[in-house]
Amino acid sequence: MHTLFFRIVLITLLFVPLQNIISQTNQTDPKGLKQGEWKKYYEGGKTPKYEGQFKDNQPIGVFKYYYPSGKLRTILTHKNTKTSYAKDFDANGKLLAEGKFTTEKRDSTWIYYQYVDKQKKTLTIEEYKAGKKVGIWKTFYADGKSLAREVPYTNDKKNGTSKQYYESGKLKVSMQYVNDKAEGKFTSYFPNAKIAEIGMYKGNMRAAKWQVFTIEGKLDYEETYRNGQSNRRKLEDLPKPIDIQELETPNR
Repeated sequence: MHTLFFRIVLITLLFVPLQNIISQTNQTDPKGLKQGEWKKYYEGGKTPKYEGQFKDNQPIGVFKYYYPSGKLRTILTHKNTKTSYAKDFDANGKLLAEGKFTTEKRDSTWIYYQYVDKQKKTLTIEEYKAGKKVGIWKTFYADGKSLAREVPYTNDKKNGTSKQYYESGKLKVSMQYVNDKAEGKFTSYFPNAKIAEIGMYKGNMRAAKWQVFTIEGKLDYEETYRNGQSNRRKLEDLPKPIDIQELETPNR
């Protein structure tokens, strides 16, 4: 009889604290503000979606977000009510990106990574201000050091001279942007640094006279563009050493 009694007491002591812990998650105060530990699950209730702490409805400290598989997806560290730092991972636990949020908008420098032979290398470096693209965005070759392209942004739009490079470091393309449109001088180069093509863009289309050269540096032919079309032959039939889209940074 005494043995049964003590077993009941032991089970009760073990069970009550567990119930208290469970009851203390996902709580709001009388004002409806989230307080303390919160943990949400994917549909089915077995796989966690996120977990973290709230104080007066504001996230504090470290929040963890998960893939439906249960693998860690993001670690978001809240420094205060305005500033937080994020680290994003792929399903295999590799770091994909890291950067800063200010008032829930991307801010300052964000770095994205690529993996070559299992080694982490820098893929792109992006700059933001209050969620908008600013500064020089850089993309790198597989070694994570050799610059492949750089694109200037102001107020979320491409503005200024965009450049693309060969892996050797030599200039491949130089072109001008105004408010996200190709506008102004365009020059492309062969790997031997000789000019391949030179011309002008207006309103995101080729305009006026263009010159195309051989790899030896001799003029191959000239042509004039009107409304993006050549008087020599159609634009789509022309050799294109460089496509404008190659200068675009991949969307995130």
